[in-house]
Amino acid sequence: MKEDMFAPYYLKIANQLNSIIPVEWYDLVLYGEELGDNRTAQFYFRTEENGDYIRGGKIPDLYGVAQNIYLGLMSELYLQIKELKQEFLRQGLAEWKTMTFWLDCNFKFKTEFSYYIDMKTGSYERGIYWAYKTLGIVPQDSFGKSVLDEYLSAKE
Repeated sequence: MKEDMFAPYYLKIANQLNSIIPVEWYDLVLYGEELGDNRTAQFYFRTEENGDYIRGGKIPDLYGVAQNIYLGLMSELYLQIKELKQEFLRQGLAEWKTMTFWLDCNFKFKTEFSYYIDMKTGSYERGIYWAYKTLGIVPQDSFGKSVLDEYLSAKE
């Protein structure tokens, strides 16, 4: 696969993530699902002040960004992920279901694609599993914790 043919798509995703985060950051990790009519994305980033990952969904509360502005920026991100997947398909490549995109503040990136998705679970649950497996993040809310506990129990 010729990675450089996808570079413009990765750059658009990177620029969009950069525009969503209203503070200086040094690395981030994005999880995206593209399932045709259903898509989702979530990301976590770290700043120099806080070495812990901050969930992108907390940006409106933490940084005073209007919810409608944040959601509009996220909608653009969903579309850019969709465009990337469409280009994969135009190139005759296998259809991926999820992507993980690591990006540092110098715009160096790495991607990983998954070609299987467990449709018995919802996107919220899959996001919790991904955050735990990829970043070691345990949800703070009781429902998220119970979802993760159930997942971990089933793995044993």
